[in-house]
Amino acid sequence: MIKTLKAVYAHDFVGSSAFSAADLKYFIANVIMVAVPLLFAHPQIVVGVIVNFVLIYVAMNFKGGRLIPIVILPSLAVLLRGILFGPLTYYVLIFAPFIWLANAIFVMGIRYFLIKKWMNYWSFGMSALLKTAFLFSIALVFVNFFKFPAIFLQAMGVLQLGTALIAGIFYLGFEKVRKI
Repeated sequence: MIKTLKAVYAHDFVGSSAFSAADLKYFIANVIMVAVPLLFAHPQIVVGVIVNFVLIYVAMNFKGGRLIPIVILPSLAVLLRGILFGPLTYYVLIFAPFIWLANAIFVMGIRYFLIKKWMNYWSFGMSALLKTAFLFSIALVFVNFFKFPAIFLQAMGVLQLGTALIAGIFYLGFEKVRKI
């Protein structure tokens, strides 16, 4: 029994061929994308920066099917938070698919601009603008035609742009420190 416990404790998942270091990093990124929005609703700017930072990290380090969960998980966590810890508003439920699309625009934009040989900061900045323009446009339609609260304009406009840009700055800073 002790020998089995020691083997379980000492097993190196990262060095194992079944579970690579990249798999571990991807798993941690997904856990963050669920845990942060699920457990911390405020301050929104901090939650947004963390989520956008992980979106950038995944855009820069993974490809293919690994991009899909990362764009969906944060808003699913917000929906789950509303179900578990408070009233789930239909606003969040209706807006979730648009947030998925906006996150996909952000991630794919970063990848597209980098393929086109743009510098990281331009790539992050333009992708943040595209994500924000999309979300703000959708919010504008919902506020004007479906009487959503006007706070959606701020949340899907300036706040989105700010958190994405701050996350980009942090990512660039961490990359610079990592290379030292």
